[in-house]
Amino acid sequence: MSLWYASLAVMSGLLLSAYTHPAWLAGAAGAWAAAAAFIPRAHRGRLAFCSCLSILAGLHFYGYEILQQSELKPLAVQERSVWVRGEIASFVKRDGDVARFFAVVREWREEDGSWQQLGLNETIVLRVKLSAAEEAAAVERWCTGSELEALARLGLPQGARNPHAFDYARYLHWQGVHVVGETAFREVRVEAAASIRGSFQEWQKAGAERIDSLFADQETAGYMKSLLLGLGQDVTPELEAMYANLGLSHILAISGLHVTLVSSMFMWCLDRLGVSRRWGLLATVALLVGYILLVGASASAVRSGLMGGRRPCLPGRR
Repeated sequence: MSLWYASLAVMSGLLLSAYTHPAWLAGAAGAWAAAAAFIPRAHRGRLAFCSCLSILAGLHFYGYEILQQSELKPLAVQERSVWVRGEIASFVKRDGDVARFFAVVREWREEDGSWQQLGLNETIVLRVKLSAAEEAAAVERWCTGSELEALARLGLPQGARNPHAFDYARYLHWQGVHVVGETAFREVRVEAAASIRGSFQEWQKAGAERIDSLFADQETAGYMKSLLLGLGQDVTPELEAMYANLGLSHILAISGLHVTLVSSMFMWCLDRLGVSRRWGLLATVALLVGYILLVGASASAVRSGLMGGRRPCLPGRR
């Protein structure tokens, strides 16, 4: 029960720090001092322990926020155009004539200045404008881990314009992103670099091309790419709307259903080949790690992979 109370205290401290003024720390200390005079002595120790944990969690949150202050934010406030150097840190998503991705920035400089090293690598959202079909084709070959150098106009992400609307700035803030950048394709230089995620992204693209060659119907190909590889951008709006109306949207995203099917079929095959249970479990966990990386390591895929690795399903064996 003490662990339960301690967990609640830590979570309450983090939530209060995230959504309220720092003055709550002093308020919590005062509330504990006031309550200590009215509660039995036997319960004072537990109350003091939980209050201390909550305050320490809040201090940790504020300390982390201070240490993670953006060095590029002053430039973004002025909407300055600067050169940034770093690497692509996510899959590149293209929507028409615009490509978006996360980039980890290590250095920056003015157009006529020298490179300045950042104290801590900083993640930004980079938006690249495309003006030709050749540029769109080139963007499709950009991979996670590739070295990047770009002249970008920095800015601050926009918050919610209407009450209770989606707050893009807060969404990025919880991911540690405080600055966005905008550039044109001709102002970007990308150099391929070897990385594990980049290799899996190449295999994902190869798998998508293989599916395109197997299915002549574009709607079917888009459905299969979403079902097997987590690539949902080619699913037609009509098909997506139909699945949403039926409450089956989760089928089009990598989730526990896909992980269960893959792991169960793989273990069934190993079982028929006579592989022992121990080695079958180890091989299945290794397969799940590779599959999660192959489909982009989204939050739902990682969660499903962790649950599947914790207790894989083995048909026909107890």
